[in-house]
Amino acid sequence: MTPARRWYRSPVFWFALPGLVFLGWVWVHSMHRNTTLDFTTGSHEVRIRNDGSELGINWHPVHAGRSIYFFPARSSRSFKVEPRPAWASRDWFPLPSYLGHPTVARGHHYLDIPYWFVSLVYLGLWQLPWLGRYFRAKRIGNAMP
Repeated sequence: MTPARRWYRSPVFWFALPGLVFLGWVWVHSMHRNTTLDFTTGSHEVRIRNDGSELGINWHPVHAGRSIYFFPARSSRSFKVEPRPAWASRDWFPLPSYLGHPTVARGHHYLDIPYWFVSLVYLGLWQLPWLGRYFRAKRIGNAMP
């Protein structure tokens, strides 16, 4: 019988660790800087935000071919990194939120996903290969006489 491989020698650990470090860095960055990416896709304008411990996505339809919400001038893309205002929230663990209805606010949709939730989902997905290996080994062990 071969001994079990240590967790720190697993390729699953080393391939997923950079993603977890990146999530931690982005989470801390969002508390000090506001980052936005604005772009147009077909008939919608989209804003992806990284601010206040949240990853936010806002979208709305373009009305009558003109931009009335995100873009001051009609451009296809805009990327900005700005210092976070002193009056902004300093909450590290906000709740997820969604606001939107097609008839209210002219089709605006706001989706905010906090980084603690993204990190928990990432950690859960990271465990799937190890859980699969554990149950596979357990099934093979039970099948042996």
